[in-house]
Amino acid sequence: MTTELWCLLAVTFWGLPVVYAPATGRGLRAGLGWAFGNREVDPPSPAWVGRAERAARNHFENLPLFVVVVLVAHVMDVHDDATRAAAATFVVARVAHTLIYWAGITVVRTLAYYAALIAVGVIASRLV
Repeated sequence: MTTELWCLLAVTFWGLPVVYAPATGRGLRAGLGWAFGNREVDPPSPAWVGRAERAARNHFENLPLFVVVVLVAHVMDVHDDATRAAAATFVVARVAHTLIYWAGITVVRTLAYYAALIAVGVIASRLV
């Protein structure tokens, strides 16, 4: 399996803690009754829970871009140092983006976001 596909798997599995963090944060605050219930009403929660939700939305909005360029590169058999480095950069940048977003650090979060976006652009540029 190529480095790019390994990176695709890694960033996909990173989605597990990304998606479960907000519910876990609320569940810790509201208790098991809320966690196992219908969750009709969200309990008051710390600010990081809201940031975690926004980070999750951002992760899953950006993941399809990476999926498409990696899979198209794979089908076209386009693999070189640039695509490998860009794929690894995407994974590191997306993990960093999430953790930094949870922590509430604004400017660095945006830099991580753009690093991942540029990484997608690098892979896409190799397809032409």
